[in-house]
Amino acid sequence: MSADEFRQVQLLAFEGEFVRWALPSDAVLSVVEERDWRGVNAADAAEVAGIAVSTDLVPVRVLLLAHSRGELPVKVRGPLELVAIPAADLLPLPLEFSRSRSLATQVAVQGGKPTLVVLDVRRLVEAVTHHLMSSAPAALSGVSR
Repeated sequence: MSADEFRQVQLLAFEGEFVRWALPSDAVLSVVEERDWRGVNAADAAEVAGIAVSTDLVPVRVLLLAHSRGELPVKVRGPLELVAIPAADLLPLPLEFSRSRSLATQVAVQGGKPTLVVLDVRRLVEAVTHHLMSSAPAALSGVSR
């Protein structure tokens, strides 16, 4: 086995109603309780990604995501879990999913079963930006680009 096969990938995981989903933790600059967030309006990451999540889930937090053009806040609901997944267990999504407008690019398969879907931060940022621009152009005024 190569050294890469032993490498662990750190993910920040969230509970959805039908699927557990995650973001690469290295893209998350900070996590702030929504009630303490003082920045621009944060779009709901699960809603933008088309992931069913109960609006009753608490706590609600804002993640500040790093991307190539700056930072972007997104809202997430429910418990967060930092998980380490062996790189060998992260597989690309099947071709029929990658052709769609899915924000997911990988699935973690452990013990022969898919355990969580990993979103691509670049795709999420693009989708959130589009969502904010179409719903309220002024909402982006404080977002660094």
